[in-house]
Amino acid sequence: MIEGQNSPDAAKNLPAAGEATASTWLEEIAPFGIFTTDLELRIRRWNRWLAVRSGLLEQAVVGKPLLALFPDLEARGLGARFRRALEGEISVLSTALHRYLLPLPGTDADKASAFMLQTARIAPLIGHGAVTGTVTIIEDVTQREVQAQGLRRQQEFDRLLSSALATLLQSAEPAEALSQILPTITPSLGLDAYANFRLDPQQGVLHLTVSGGIAPTPRAAMAAVEIEPADRIAPGRVSAELNATVERQRRLLQRIGLRGQWVFPLAIGERVVGLLAFGSYERAVLPAGDVKTLERIAGYVAIAIDRAQRERDIVAASRAKDEFLAALSHELRTPLNPVLLLASESALNADYPATAREAFRMIEKNALLEARLIDDLLDLTRIERGKLALEMQRVDLHAPLRDAVATVHAEASDRDITIEKHLQAERSAVAGDSARLQQVFWNVLKNAIKFTSPAGRIRVSSRTAAETDEVQIEIADTGIGLEAHELGRIFEAFTQGDHAERRGHRFGGLGLGLAISRNIVELHGGKIRAASPGRNRGATFTITLPLASREPIAWTPAIETTGVGLAAITRAHSGRRILLVEDHEPTRTPLAGLLVRRGHDVVAVASAEEAMTAAGEGKFDLVLSDIGLPGRDGFWLMETLRQRYGLAGIALTGYGMDDDLARSEAAGFTAHLTKPVQVAILDRALATFFQETQDA
Repeated sequence: MIEGQNSPDAAKNLPAAGEATASTWLEEIAPFGIFTTDLELRIRRWNRWLAVRSGLLEQAVVGKPLLALFPDLEARGLGARFRRALEGEISVLSTALHRYLLPLPGTDADKASAFMLQTARIAPLIGHGAVTGTVTIIEDVTQREVQAQGLRRQQEFDRLLSSALATLLQSAEPAEALSQILPTITPSLGLDAYANFRLDPQQGVLHLTVSGGIAPTPRAAMAAVEIEPADRIAPGRVSAELNATVERQRRLLQRIGLRGQWVFPLAIGERVVGLLAFGSYERAVLPAGDVKTLERIAGYVAIAIDRAQRERDIVAASRAKDEFLAALSHELRTPLNPVLLLASESALNADYPATAREAFRMIEKNALLEARLIDDLLDLTRIERGKLALEMQRVDLHAPLRDAVATVHAEASDRDITIEKHLQAERSAVAGDSARLQQVFWNVLKNAIKFTSPAGRIRVSSRTAAETDEVQIEIADTGIGLEAHELGRIFEAFTQGDHAERRGHRFGGLGLGLAISRNIVELHGGKIRAASPGRNRGATFTITLPLASREPIAWTPAIETTGVGLAAITRAHSGRRILLVEDHEPTRTPLAGLLVRRGHDVVAVASAEEAMTAAGEGKFDLVLSDIGLPGRDGFWLMETLRQRYGLAGIALTGYGMDDDLARSEAAGFTAHLTKPVQVAILDRALATFFQETQDA
């Protein structure tokens, strides 16, 4: 029965009340209170339990009116419960609505309450089939309630602590998280002060990062604490226990008035990352469970500090690696630039004998091969670090495929290899990066040419797989093929088939092209696989990509990049004044000559400072600048020239990482050419720049 519920037929449900003798109910050893009243609500019996707890002996209360002896019963609405009991109803009282029935003194278990916490049952007393009075049973539930309240408080604290520690572990800055967490947790443990220190192991100093409950003067004295000599076990290393330092910190907390001090080293294994201290101005001792909680908090703080430091180290290492790769790219590309510029221009110069032009083409080809190896290494690094950016747009897959075939056509012809095209896919529009997709096709085609003997064939075909809404590109060759065990590993970096080594091909590349191709295809949501009937029976590479929607492809006319069209545009935009900024003299001199031969007026300088001087002395139509300049770099130069003189420019640099391209655009460069650059690509960039500025 729930509290407050009355039952008119309750007497019938309490046979013990009517059938048991008074001595049974008033058992002197009963572990609860029992008293009875007559029909006038005068007390008839009062057991030993009640006498002890109320201080009222039975003979002092028997015959006294209950409601007169305890007048607050009426004030609290409980007198009516006894009167209804005389009518045969039962009342069950709990602490939910009534903390107590009789105002008995509280116990030590409930210092917050003046009275004992009680549950009570008020029932009619039945004798010879009739109600002769009331019987009441009282139970002391103080201990139970206190324990329940303690359990609820503990559960609430555990939830608070778990949430706080989860927040701490997820925080990139543990000190900031602790500044929010510790002010909440410490009062719940009856603590008044806290301090967190981060260790600088090289200097052997603990730096105060977070504190509370400590006055400004002692807090200032704790800002930087040197590790005790006894705790130094090696240069840059301290003892995991920090016994001497912990004891000194404990005494310091004691001197500032904290009666209780609890100081914990923050260590991961044998490596110390800091110190965590707590204090109380009133309590000298904490329950063992609370000390365990503080140790648990210290453990989590150590993990959080260590994790955050490791993440900072990873970011720093990543940044250092980026800077190293950018510098490596610049150093490797820059010497190739004058070679490729001069070779690519000379290979097209009709004034040179055919044998000379052929020699220049050979130089150009090998310079491009070296540039390709550099690009592959950088691409692999981007892929491994998840930094290979794709410029996604709607692409007709046949376009980059045709471009790739055109790129390798001359090499295939030189080896007497025929490339056949059978592009039969009815739908070929995909969402992708056209340049990267062309790179995939180029890699596969180059691989096919490398391992196909003269007079061989390469068949390039496409088909639409309507059942899966995909487009498939197949590149099949009649080359030396692959063994079954080679098929699974040819897409791994720095790996080539066994046949490559036997045929002396292993020095024709680094084994990166197919690994990069696989990653690019997978970034497009597709897959690439290889198949071969066996050695000397050719190989087939199949690239499968998801089709884009059926919306028509919008084509944008491109600037002519070869032949008469490009030459005409170049001539149309000759006579421009160009500021060339390049500190690498072997590149600056031939590049300036190349631009002059195209009819431009060129001022060539070697630094940003010289460029600013030149810009202040004359007007320029274009800035063609390197990035890695001595002193001020090309980013600063371009941004300053744009803001001061309204100039625009093209970056021509050995820095080719994604961050470099983004910074170039932000600085004001309209294009970013990565060294080494072919003369045709440079001409195309110049033509695009001049045409766009003219149209604007």
